[in-house]
Amino acid sequence: MFSRLSGETGEVFLQNNSLFLRFSSEELDKRLSGDRLPNVRRIDSEFADMKFPDQVDLAFLGLSYHDIYVPREDPVIQADPADFKEQLWAAIKPGGRLLVIDHAAPAGSGITSAPKLHRIDEEYVVRDLEEIGFNLIDRLDTLRNSKDDYSKSIWAEGVMHNTDRFVLLFSKPIEH
Repeated sequence: MFSRLSGETGEVFLQNNSLFLRFSSEELDKRLSGDRLPNVRRIDSEFADMKFPDQVDLAFLGLSYHDIYVPREDPVIQADPADFKEQLWAAIKPGGRLLVIDHAAPAGSGITSAPKLHRIDEEYVVRDLEEIGFNLIDRLDTLRNSKDDYSKSIWAEGVMHNTDRFVLLFSKPIEH
């Protein structure tokens, strides 16, 4: 989708770390094979140095913001939330956008659902990103599922691919 939206002159940077590649590497290889998406540049890098390009127009975090708050035994795949947000901020140009989609957790729960259920409180994400300077400019209810049971992991049978998801769009101020 981003490849088509960017057109022939735009570039899409597809960043994943080794944790996500455990689940998606084969599918990514298929999607990118044969120069099928010629404007997509794959970046395999870890949380500590995500190798984001500078001055991007839009960054998209798909079902992964909660992962910066999931403790990991392996330090290679452990995120430092402050460092992650600093890298994200630096990558987006002034006036650029940040699109976040993630699995909803109960209101007021903050990050408590992240480690075991892989969910995050929507308002926590808003406050978290506003604290570093982003401005919330829109929300979409397109991916909402009122029947989702927030007490279940996103990986649970019947829940996977059917979670209640929030969609948030932020902007980085032109002057900060």
